[in-house]
Amino acid sequence: MAACEEVGWYISLEETTRAAQTGGAFSVKDGFWKVDLFVVQGDPFADQALERRQQVILMVTGETAWLLSPEDVIIHKLRWCEGKRLERHLRDIAAILSFRFESLDLDYIDLWASQFEASGLWAGLIDDYRARSTENSH
Repeated sequence: MAACEEVGWYISLEETTRAAQTGGAFSVKDGFWKVDLFVVQGDPFADQALERRQQVILMVTGETAWLLSPEDVIIHKLRWCEGKRLERHLRDIAAILSFRFESLDLDYIDLWASQFEASGLWAGLIDDYRARSTENSH
């Protein structure tokens, strides 16, 4: 963590500890950017998400980075909502739907949402997206 702080990145010790214990995520912030880092649990979904990750070139710096696919980010966020509606994650999912809906592999998300007992939440988010899309087209 000290090395990160030397280059101006902030990482919360409390947040990283909780993520390590629960298999969640923690954030790295530099004052402008915020990146969520996922703790890999070694389960079948995490293994598949890592296999599906995508290497991208960051527009601002020209550097390369490995990112989870939009579908896998959605599934992670659905998984974290287990039985509770975490508004931050729901807003993030809505944003991904707004920007990437046409290119998303909805069957893949459906499959994992059912595995994590989040099918109802996922269906509701899709219904909300479609309702907003219909309203905006009029």
